Amino acid sequence: MEAQEKDLGAEHLTTVRTKLHLAIQLRDEGHFTDSEILANEVLRVLRKALGSEHPQVLRAEIELVKILCDQGRLGEADIIARRVWIAQKKVLGHFHPATLSTQTILALASGEVEWRNRYWIPNLDIHWKVITQELQHYLGPDSTVHPYTRQDGFLITTPGNCLSNEQIDDICRKSKQEWEKQAVARSKNELDKPLKRPLHQPIAVSQWLLEDSNHRRSDEDTFRSKRPKEYKPARIGRV
Repeated sequence: MEAQEKDLGAEHLTTVRTKLHLAIQLRDEGHFTDSEILANEVLRVLRKALGSEHPQVLRAEIELVKILCDQGRLGEADIIARRVWIAQKKVLGHFHPATLSTQTILALASGEVEWRNRYWIPNLDIHWKVITQELQHYLGPDSTVHPYTRQDGFLITTPGNCLSNEQIDDICRKSKQEWEKQAVARSKNELDKPLKRPLHQPIAVSQWLLEDSNHRRSDEDTFRSKRPKEYKPARIGRV
């Protein structure tokens, strides 16, 4: 970062992005004060260069929200998260992944759900059991997954351990791969299943059905209801 500041300048966007990554790393290591100072410095430069509603600015504000939540300052975090969420709905749309992620963080910041042991995963078009199985590799058999009630997706409930963003991404990726593999296997099984009646198997066909193409049906109930009074025994034929 020092080399970037020297070569590009302290307010160059590349330097600022590096500072934001450093702020995230400091937060993960528990250095909340230093992380907060650096995040606020990043926000000051980004707002000046890009405007208050630019997606990069909103992302940096969410990182600040996480830092505040880690320190138990949920009131401050809630105010910022709510402002970011409103801006993201306007700029990115209601169902953009960043907007959905902020909605979850807002729920955490407001105290609606417990911080650090629940994680929101948008809908991946997979069964919740697949996510659960993958999650248990990280957190043990007590981890559960529940459908989220307000948007399609999953709310992961852990026994109190913390998952990093990288672990969540890994869980999602492996779950998606496993589900796709199962889908291929299901499709293959469907193709391999024998038909109820092989196409070459002869069936009993009545004489009047063979003669009247307008009533050619194999349904037994229809046959009984429509057969003529002078009924002749069926003969063996092919469809």
